[in-house]
Order: sequence, then structure tokens, then C-alpha cells
Amino acid sequence: MLRQALALSLVVTPLSPVFAGSSAAMDSQTMVDLVARLIPTVVNVTAHHVTAPPRDAAATQGAAFARVRTGVGSGFVIDPSGSIVTNRHVVEGAYDLTVTFSDGRTVPAQLVWTSMAVDVAFLKVSVDKPLPVATLAADQSVRIGQRVIAIGNPLGLGTSVSAGIVSAVDRDIKESPYDAFIQTDAAINHGNSGGPLFNEAGEVVGINSALYTSTSNGGSQGLGFAIPGRDVIFLIDEFKRYGRVRAGWLGLNAQKLTSDMAEALRFPGFFGAIVATVAPNSPAAAAGLRSGDIVQTFGDEPIEDATTLNRATALSLGKHVQLGLWRDGKPLTVSVTIAEDPQSHGAAAQPYMDASGPRFASTGDMGLLLAPLTGELRQRFKLQAGVRGLVVTAVAEDSVAQEVGLRAGDVIVTAQMQPATDVDDLDRLILTQASSGRHAMIVLVQASGGERWVALPLRL
Repeated sequence: MLRQALALSLVVTPLSPVFAGSSAAMDSQTMVDLVARLIPTVVNVTAHHVTAPPRDAAATQGAAFARVRTGVGSGFVIDPSGSIVTNRHVVEGAYDLTVTFSDGRTVPAQLVWTSMAVDVAFLKVSVDKPLPVATLAADQSVRIGQRVIAIGNPLGLGTSVSAGIVSAVDRDIKESPYDAFIQTDAAINHGNSGGPLFNEAGEVVGINSALYTSTSNGGSQGLGFAIPGRDVIFLIDEFKRYGRVRAGWLGLNAQKLTSDMAEALRFPGFFGAIVATVAPNSPAAAAGLRSGDIVQTFGDEPIEDATTLNRATALSLGKHVQLGLWRDGKPLTVSVTIAEDPQSHGAAAQPYMDASGPRFASTGDMGLLLAPLTGELRQRFKLQAGVRGLVVTAVAEDSVAQEVGLRAGDVIVTAQMQPATDVDDLDRLILTQASSGRHAMIVLVQASGGERWVALPLRL
């Protein structure tokens, strides 16, 4: 499984999703009209994070610089005040997050909360007017063969739409104990992560989260996977009520029952979850469950495997449930009260984002080595006599300077519309701009292809 990564959380704010009624066919509404309505509810997410701590670099005369990387993903608005859903892996490890809307607006985003059990995160942006909201389907049932639409930011190219069908449901791809992914052949690539999967009524039924590929470039092969929308609804409801997610807990480890196991235990069925261990002082222990028990039913719900049991348990906190078991060659029923998972106590919002992050307040911080133009440097980089400014003699690998496209031989002509003639003066200007609260400084660069503007990120 290949996926994009980057994430994390802060600020507790209520989330108010909008739910729709039952899905209806598009009728006379065209796909074009539907997509036009849905696109404004989807956002592109950009996450900046440090891949290695600052280090000394000979390329920048010993100045410490941070190795950085920018990741891209998608998300969708669930509340008009600016609450956004995405994948945890899109924003994990980020020190800076931005969200771009379909109209081109880019705004800073704050990570509110992440779920550690399910690959979901909530972001918050400040807006001056209500945002269009993606509707979470009230009826979250999906059927194999039904048409679906994926909207996202594949490979960072910008908002893109793909369509396909539901290829399978309840897929366990070993991402969590609760896997029940929707599989679709709608094209999903890196960058689609966190974007919505819509049904034909324009309602969200999943979050595009993973893809399977055997190719070296990690491209789509028609095997995309979406977290079911019902999981998002559960997480939002829990977070709104309690500021964290409370999950049910039995206190046992189970695994899928194989046909060989069933035959060895004289079990006549084909499905079930076989208990491996039971935690002391757990609800399962209190109910008398043992290693080797086969769980067949959870209340009225048949248990197909361990994942089905885990999901049923997580959603049943506080309930008294009858478990149908198979033990010692015969059926048995026990009653159990589902307790709260002790691990869910740590699921409240925490300031996961790196508040410090890297420092970009000098050319050295950015991984740049600059020098005034001399005859020797003009000759080395084949620069014409009329070019004026500071020449880039080296750019550190994986630095922010490399990320914005600067290369050795480029010449910084102006900075903030002022001529660039002295490295120390440029560093002082960078620090002044950063201290004034600006997030970027604009420089005019003379490169082999001509002059171009570059925005250098600033950060104290």
C-alpha cells in the first residue's frame, strides 16, 4: 500500500455536519451539473513538514538548515464555519498547513483533532462568509456496482474529478482493527487522499484514503480504497459530544476463523472470530469468554471475522449484548456489557502540530549560498555582463530553496523590489520581513530561461 503522509491537532471546536436524506438517482440532472455543485465543497490541502532536523551544511557555509518536504492531499468542508475533514496521514507531522478552495483562495489551516484508530483528521480555517458544505449521506449503505465520483487533488495538479463504480465493500486492507473499506475503480492517485467519494445523489459515502499499485510510479490501477462515511459520522458525533472519541471495548484479541480451524474445533459454520487472548479484568473476562471460543453473533449481527467483531464492539459502548459462541463442540450464549476502551481516554484533542518548526530567517536557513557577482563567477555560470545581483553558488539538497526551484547559477536580481547587491543586507531584509509577520518575500530571479518571480517562505 502506497500513500501520502503528513499531520496533527489543536483547538477544540464543535463540528456540525450536514446530513442528507436517502440517496436518490440523478434523474434529469447531468453529471456536469452535479460536479459543478460538488467541486466548491472540496479543498486541496498542502502540508509542510521537516524530514530531518537542521544540520550543518558545507553548501551553506555551515549554516543550519532544515530538510523539508511539501505534501499534498484533499479534504472536504463539513461545516459552513470552516470545519474540514481529511486523512490523518495527509497532515501528520506537519508544521504548517494551508487549504486551497476551488476559487483559488489559499488560507492557513489549523489541525483540530486526529483519530488514531481511523485515518481521519479534522482541520479548521477562518472564513469571512459561510462555505459550501459537502453533505454526508444519511443512508450510508453502498452496493457493489453503484456509480461513485471521486474529487480531489491528484499529484498536486489541482481539483480533478474521476468516476467509477463500487468494486467491493468491507475490504480489510490491514490499516486498522476496524477496516471496512469501500473499493472503487474511480481513479485515485497520491494527492486524492482525504477527498470525498460521492454517490450519484452528490452525498459523501466515503473518504478516499489508499491505493494499491505494483508500478514504480505509484499510479492508479483501479484499486482505490475509501473509509466508509459512516465512520466519519461516528467520529464527528463523538467529538461534538465529548471532545474525543469514545470506543467500546471487550478486552479480547480475536482473529479470522479459517476452514482448518473450524474443522479442528468441529464447528459447522464458515464464518466467525476465534478468540486468541482475553485481558484480565475486562468485560470479556467478566462474561467468562475463553481462548478458543468462536464468536458467531454480536446481538443480532452475524460475525464474519475479527474486523466485524471489532467494529461492532467499538460502536456499542455501554450496551448489554448477547454473544453467540461455539465452545467445546456446542453453541453457547453469554451476556456482556461493553465498556469504554481504556486507550480512547487519550483520544482528546492535543497540540500535535510542531509549533516551532524550521526557521527561515536568513539565506542560510533556506539552504542557499550566495555571492556577489565577479568575473570568475560570471564565467563559471556563463552569465552575461548586463546581469546584476547575487549569484546562487550552491543550493542544499532537500532545502526550502531547492523546493521553490532555485538552482546554482541563478541570480537574485531584486528582493522586495529592492536591488540585491550584498548578502548581509539581504539577510537583514529577510529577518526584517519575517519579524514584521510576513510569510513570504518576493525575489526576482534571473535564470537560464529568463527572469521569473519566486516567493521565499519566511518563518521565525
